[in-house]
Amino acid sequence: MPVYIRALIHTVRAMFNRGITPGYFLRSLPHSKSRDMVNGYITNRLPAITCEEEQQYLGEYLYQNSMLPGSGEDCLCDILTAGAFARVPLIDRIPEIKSGGSDKNNGEEGLEVHFVYGENDWMDYRGGLDVQRLCHEKMQDRRTTTTTTRSAENNQSPPPKVFVHGVHNAGHLLMLENYQEFNAAMAIAAGREEDLPPGMSRSVEFVCDEVAAAAAANAEGADKPTTSRSSRKKVVMSEKDAAKFFRGGRFNRRESQQQKDDDNAAIVEEKKEVVNVHLEAVQFVASIIWPCYVPLLLDSIVQYVFHSDNDVASSSFPSNSSNPSYLGLQWPNLDNKWLFGILSLRSIDW
Repeated sequence: MPVYIRALIHTVRAMFNRGITPGYFLRSLPHSKSRDMVNGYITNRLPAITCEEEQQYLGEYLYQNSMLPGSGEDCLCDILTAGAFARVPLIDRIPEIKSGGSDKNNGEEGLEVHFVYGENDWMDYRGGLDVQRLCHEKMQDRRTTTTTTRSAENNQSPPPKVFVHGVHNAGHLLMLENYQEFNAAMAIAAGREEDLPPGMSRSVEFVCDEVAAAAAANAEGADKPTTSRSSRKKVVMSEKDAAKFFRGGRFNRRESQQQKDDDNAAIVEEKKEVVNVHLEAVQFVASIIWPCYVPLLLDSIVQYVFHSDNDVASSSFPSNSSNPSYLGLQWPNLDNKWLFGILSLRSIDW
């Protein structure tokens, strides 16, 4: 990585750790510059919003929020590190949540936690799947312990039940880019899926491989229905399907870069073919024209060698009318530039 890039990254990290937020940066700019940056943000980050009136209202909303004195943004440097990584990740906190429902269904049902990601979200969906995996493993350990051990060691509530949803054609601001599927995900999380219109677009649910295997085993060995508030009527996708669905900035970057490299290589090869065709055409024309220039070139060389001193003083060859050509050919008067041009043409490596 170049030195100036490393210096820029170090500067940005230092500014973020000192509490200099994007809102603080916008407030330090002139009015026109800050508004242009907000409008550019909406155009680049929210391409799904095509209505000009909606873009105008949203731009005014974001601009006014940025211009007002900072409030919630002041805690960003305490919650996140530079690069938007959590200082205390949820993956270590959610499995330890006490839901307060230890007596419900014999302690087998805990609090539900739903993660909702956009298809192009810059946040890594694998974080939600990892939390789901940890909570599932903790529940499995809880079920394998004996009743005596459980009552003696931990009479607390079971770990939360985690669900991961994906919203099509949306980034991190999925409530703006695809509000229909986002609202559907909220209704499903609240247990109101039956209230959704029949033709309304729904979000996609994903599970980790361990939860999928356990669900398949339970479906084969037991007939009791599930009591989850999440949508069990829809097809639940696996981790492999999730890797194909999500196309955010921090993941699948290698695959996207490989596709770009392949496209660039194809363009370069196409340009090479065009250049080769042009070179072949030029070479063909030169092979026809060059033999016609050979007598003229020889005659010019002879005249240049045998001309008089007066002719040497001049920068042109003698005319053919006063000095007959050595080969008996009558050619127009030639100068040095014409001769050097012919020699340069022949010196090209075809």
